[in-house]
Amino acid sequence: MLEKIYQEIPEHSRELELSAQCSKVVEGEYKRYFTQEEVSEKEKEYTKSSAQVKRLAAEYKAEIKAMNDTIKAKRKALNDLLEIVDNGFINVEGKMYLFDDQESGDMYIYDKAGVLIEKRRLRPDEKQTFLPFRKASND
Repeated sequence: MLEKIYQEIPEHSRELELSAQCSKVVEGEYKRYFTQEEVSEKEKEYTKSSAQVKRLAAEYKAEIKAMNDTIKAKRKALNDLLEIVDNGFINVEGKMYLFDDQESGDMYIYDKAGVLIEKRRLRPDEKQTFLPFRKASND
């Protein structure tokens, strides 16, 4: 038998001729072999598609990281809000300015905006052991 038959007949008529001339027609799965040229073309297509998949995977990974960072920030904000709702305050990192009042025995603590954030009793190591010298007046 020949490798290719009815090649001189147009493609749209070829199937009718094959059907008319064969002994039997069956439906089923079969192997379609490719020429070396077709295999080379599929190889190029595979390489191109593989590069696209790698690029998309990298973009996907970057998007996931960005979304996770956004979610993490939103969760932090939610936790801060919950802490405020539960406690009425939130812990803040920053400079505090302490002013002692030796006469009353109190320490006044202010934030960088000059807002009183805490008033407490002086600790023993903060108390002066001597009174500052005041010049007497004869009025």
